[in-house]
Amino acid sequence: LSYGFHKPEVFFDQQKEKFNKFTNALVNSAQSSVEKLQKKLEVEWEKLQVLNPKGILERGYSLAFDEDGQIINTDSPLEKGTNINIHFSNRIANTTVNKVEKK
Repeated sequence: LSYGFHKPEVFFDQQKEKFNKFTNALVNSAQSSVEKLQKKLEVEWEKLQVLNPKGILERGYSLAFDEDGQIINTDSPLEKGTNINIHFSNRIANTTVNKVEKK
């Protein structure tokens, strides 16, 4: 007969010990995976914060919008008399374009 049948308590203790080792290995692996994902998430969050328009405004830059609320960029039509809103981190200035010069 098998050893486990002669000494079931020893066999049971051995199997319990194996189970506990596998359980601990699984828990450690899961914790390691979670930690890696948390670090990756933190890095991605920091990247998003750098690109966040509010963060850009807080660093002293501004964004210009036309009367329809569309952002004004290099390709936007802009001519004398156009009303625009300039957004700063703490205020908005409404102004009229007096002159447009090409660089």
